[in-house]
Amino acid sequence: MTRLNNEDRAPALAMFECGRTKIHVARRFNVARSNIIRLTRRVREARTFADRPRSGAPRVTTVRQDNYIRQRLLRDRFLTAESTCSEVVGNRGVPVSRYTVRNKIAFRLLRWNIAFRFYKTPS
Repeated sequence: MTRLNNEDRAPALAMFECGRTKIHVARRFNVARSNIIRLTRRVREARTFADRPRSGAPRVTTVRQDNYIRQRLLRDRFLTAESTCSEVVGNRGVPVSRYTVRNKIAFRLLRWNIAFRFYKTPS
């Protein structure tokens, strides 16, 4: 089951307040019944539809380190993630894992490929 997005929260609450059951509302929006229960409780207690603020996981690398990883990739495309991760020290003084480097590289390549596809001149 999915979560309710911001646009569907008000209509879901309106359906419930008009007399529909929680199960009917949940099926209509393809969410679990517990999502509708939590939505009604949140609106009753906090008087808002918005999500609560979340701290999220702290970043492993800074933007500057991300750029360094990207530059290393652009200079030598055959470098491995393991060789790069041994040179980059993360925010907490611990070496960055090879999986983090791989994810940063994949994200940069994906963005580069998308930009290249849209700005490519027709031949």
